[in-house]
Amino acid sequence: MKKIWVIAFVMILGVAFSCLLQVEAQSDEGHWPQWRGPALNGMARGSAPTEWSSTKNVRWKIPIAGRGHSTPVVWGDRIFLTTAVPVTASAATPTTAPPEQAPATAGRPPGRGGPGGGAGVGQEQKLVLMAVDRKTGKVLWERTAKVVNPHEGYHRMYGSFASNSPVTDGKHVFASFGSNGVYCYDLNGKLIWERDLGVRLRMRNEFGEGTAPALHGNRLVLTFDQERDSFAVVLDKSNGKELWRATRDEMSSWSTPLVVEHKGRKHAVISATRKVRSYDLETGTLLWECAGLGGNVIPAPVFQNDTVYVM
Repeated sequence: MKKIWVIAFVMILGVAFSCLLQVEAQSDEGHWPQWRGPALNGMARGSAPTEWSSTKNVRWKIPIAGRGHSTPVVWGDRIFLTTAVPVTASAATPTTAPPEQAPATAGRPPGRGGPGGGAGVGQEQKLVLMAVDRKTGKVLWERTAKVVNPHEGYHRMYGSFASNSPVTDGKHVFASFGSNGVYCYDLNGKLIWERDLGVRLRMRNEFGEGTAPALHGNRLVLTFDQERDSFAVVLDKSNGKELWRATRDEMSSWSTPLVVEHKGRKHAVISATRKVRSYDLETGTLLWECAGLGGNVIPAPVFQNDTVYVM
């Protein structure tokens, strides 16, 4: 039975300390390559521990600098994760207090953002992709994709400047930092391509960015739903070339696209506030749409028995 490291829930807490928990699990591919796993439904086969402590069921633990809310992904013995590190802080030490300990007004400029929003602006950040050895916790490599002075903040409890989860096909790992570009590296940390999509997202109440890309075949699907000028875009995974872009009459959402095949056609299904829409993955043509889901659309769609479920 193959081993998969379940670490997403720790990173969601946004602390600068990552604790890796070993469970016995088995997937169809033996990897956890993307948000919600190999079947895009959050499920892994096999047994898992139900009790933890600071030592029980913990193989190893390492400090991670900065603040990252993205879900790590796994390919074989490599774990890939992202974090955002203030440039004035030591890369060897945690730089952000756990969100449950952060003052209610920390990092929030006066008059900006909604309740909890607008944290973190005003300080340059290194946007980092890391590779960690799954067996030992050794950091294999660390790459700074970009150094930025963010134009907008994030939700101080649930967000960071590195909330978009990466995705891998076993040959390359793709990291989206939303407004700050999309980056493709090989598994040894060599930059293959990067692309700036020319957008500076304006998210509701400055709650921050965090939509993970979806990967299917040679196509990388990204959604940029914001308070104005929303769109979805598909890139060629081999070179970052834009294949198509569809404008969207939507407001802020955080749902990861779902790609499914039905009757010989590949659908890119995207949940959102006004409409749930399906686009032809090859051309960007709108295939169907139905009623939307209201505000704060976050959960990704799932697919089972020819039915798409949206939440």
